[in-house]
Amino acid sequence: MLIPLLADFMTSWPDIRIDLQVADKPADLISGNIDCAIRGGPMEDSTLIARKIGEATLVTCATPGYLQRYGTPRLAG
Repeated sequence: MLIPLLADFMTSWPDIRIDLQVADKPADLISGNIDCAIRGGPMEDSTLIARKIGEATLVTCATPGYLQRYGTPRLAG
């Protein structure tokens, strides 16, 4: 959802530098010198200011090879 919008954003705001990081755990915004973060799920630090920017539907996917080897999951999670 975000990546397709970056080119237009960077054209409109050329003086803003974007360092895109993807991680499986939240970054420390203060010690990491991060001005803005986009996260999914509940906020752990209630001192931060948050704004909802959208919703995303999560789906579970598997390759045919995975399903053949391990079978189809009966329960998510």
